[in-house]
This record gives sequence, C-alpha cells and structure tokens, in this order.
Amino acid sequence: MKRLAVLFPGQGSQYNGMMKEDYERYSVVRQTFEEASDTLGYDMAALCFHGGEEKLAQSDLTQPALLTAGVASYRLFVQETGIRPAAAAGHSLGEYTALTCAGVLKYCDALQLVRERGRLMMEASASGLGRMLAVSGITEYEAANMLERMRDVKIRPVISCYNSSKQIVLSGTTEAVTAAEELLAAEGVKLSSLKVSGAFHSPLMAEAANELEERLRRYEFGAFTFPVISNIQGEIYGANAEEIIGSLKRQMTEPVRWRQSIACLLKRSMDAVVELAPRKTLARLLKEDYPAFPAYSMDDQTDRQVVFSPSFKANYQYTERRVLEEYLAIAVSTRNHCHNEQVYQEQVVAPYRQLEGLLLNLEHNNAEPSAEQLREAWNWLKSIVNAKGAEIEDYGNPFETEGMFTR
Repeated sequence: MKRLAVLFPGQGSQYNGMMKEDYERYSVVRQTFEEASDTLGYDMAALCFHGGEEKLAQSDLTQPALLTAGVASYRLFVQETGIRPAAAAGHSLGEYTALTCAGVLKYCDALQLVRERGRLMMEASASGLGRMLAVSGITEYEAANMLERMRDVKIRPVISCYNSSKQIVLSGTTEAVTAAEELLAAEGVKLSSLKVSGAFHSPLMAEAANELEERLRRYEFGAFTFPVISNIQGEIYGANAEEIIGSLKRQMTEPVRWRQSIACLLKRSMDAVVELAPRKTLARLLKEDYPAFPAYSMDDQTDRQVVFSPSFKANYQYTERRVLEEYLAIAVSTRNHCHNEQVYQEQVVAPYRQLEGLLLNLEHNNAEPSAEQLREAWNWLKSIVNAKGAEIEDYGNPFETEGMFTR
C-alpha cells in the first residue's frame, strides 16, 4: 500500500478569500471556522473572506487564520478520501497545524496558542528594525560565500529558512538585510523582500521565544496519531512534552530546516505528498529538488480532482500494516546505547528480524495484521527500544488505534 504525507504552509501563504468556496460547500469546513470563531471571539470567516489583505497580514490574526484554514482543509481531505497520512510536516506556523491534526494539540488550544505566538512576534517587531529577504537561484553555500564579503560581521544577517537547494531566506536588522540585498543584487541574484514586520527565525526573536515557552507550558500535549517532522531538527518528533516545547521555542530563533524536513519525509518511503490549503508554495518548493515526485495541492482544482479520485483513495487508503512500518522506523531511528553484544543480538537484532519478517509475510499475502500480531509487534518494539537504552514510554504507542488490540 502506498504512503502519503501531508504538508501545512506557514505565514505568508494567506490570502483574502482562502477556503471560501469550500466553506460554502462543505459543512465540515464551516464547522471548523465556527469553532475558531467561538474560541477566539471574532468571526473567522469574515476575517478570511472579507477582512482585506492588510488586516489578514497582522500576525496575531494571520496565524489563527492559517491554522483554521489548514485544519479545515485537513478535515475535508480526510472526509473525502478516508486517507490517514503516514506523516506530516509544516513550515514554521504550519508545524502547529500539523501537530493539531496529529492530535498533539487540541484545536481550541492551538488557536489560542498561535494567536499569542503572533502577538509576541508582532511586539518583537514593533520597532520595525527587522527584515526578511528570500534569495533564489543559488545554493546556500554560494549565498554564504557572498555574505562573507560583508566586512562588518555584526550586521551580517542569518539564514532563517533553508527552503530548497535553490532558495534560502535571510533575517536580520533592516541595516543588515539591506546591506546583504545590495551585495547580492550586484551579483545578479534573484531577491524578494518578504511582507513581514520583523526578523523571524533569528536571534532577534529571543525575548519572544522565552515568553512563548511560558505559554507553551500552560497546555497539555496528546499522543501522535501519525509522525510529525520538527522544523528545527529535520527529524521526527519524539512524544516527550519537553522536546515538543523545546523545539517550538527554538523555532522562533533558529532556522526552519524545510529542505531537511522534506528529505526526512522521503526517507520514510513516502510515495506522494498533499499540501493542505492555502496555496501550493510547499509543493512548488519540493518540486525544485524532486521534480518527478508526486506533489499535490488542495488549493489547485486539477490536483484536487486527482486526490479525490477513486483510484487515489484506493492507492493511499489506511492499512494497519503501516503500524508495523512505523515500528520498524522507530526501531531503526532509536539511538543505540547498548554495548553488550549478546544483549544486542538477543533483544535488538532478533526482535527486529521478527518484526520485519511479519511485515514482509503480510505484504506477500496482502493481509492485515491481527490484534494478536499487533500486540506481539509492540512487545518486540519495546524490547528493541529498551535494550538500546531508551524509554518506550516516550513513544506512548502513538500508532495504536482505539480497540486495535481488543477487537
């Protein structure tokens, strides 16, 4: 069975009228917008459809609006296809949407959290002394070499986003980014000033990051129903709440490693990705590095026809064999701290081979695992993780579905 990942865009993807047609056509979208309105105390549909570009660009409004659009798009995707993703990633703010759709954050909590995040980012940018600049058509190494020629290191901007092999984003003070802009423009580099009010994903957001951490600690984090990639590490999140809080805090001051995040997804044997609304920015970025890889956007009507087609649903429908695939992925990715060769062979290698053999046998016979087999597979994984010196409780069996072991 094929594996599909979903992608969630970040700030800058918003536009006036996003999700309006789906809002008018699908009750699940209307309900998602109404939940946002009830939680935040203002009309989310009015903001997204009639608020105007200037108002929609205010970070404390933008971020809840994008979260609402992303969750609504995800719910619509699941309703119309019956597909449960094998993994997800979100760019900057989009990571909060991914965590919400994966069940880690409650929707109402996420709405309030990103409103606070947006407000903190606006306050940190109130002086107007920060800028962001997209640099396209050259590699990060070529850009870094050019920036090395800036004599005053103190005003040199930092790379805030690694979007693809041919696009990065710079952040820094207005003076630093303007100096870099002049230098790069003289070399004929393609540049685009981002419509944001500050130097996001840079050390200039340190104070906002500290305040965000305090707010993050007010919320509870649930188990993952599917894996989510962390922007900061370009790796799958662990289930530990401290790791989640730490990554989301660091995201404010450190670069978004989007290119690495996509590479991590593809290493997990994905066969396609679907970008949830709005726009198709992330699908386009992915195509820059992987032009032949199937990448679809829910905001593109031609793509949507493919995604909603019976053949697409049949290819990517959920199978409980995926649980075993995730167990194997956890077994491989868990760092090994076991130095006793006999223990390693008996408690890591042997159960891994049993787990792998079970999956291969099921795939050969096009069969689904029984409840007993799933329980046995979980015990094999516990043996592997514990023997490697990690805590199986950190994973919380996020791939267990209700009744899986009792049906």
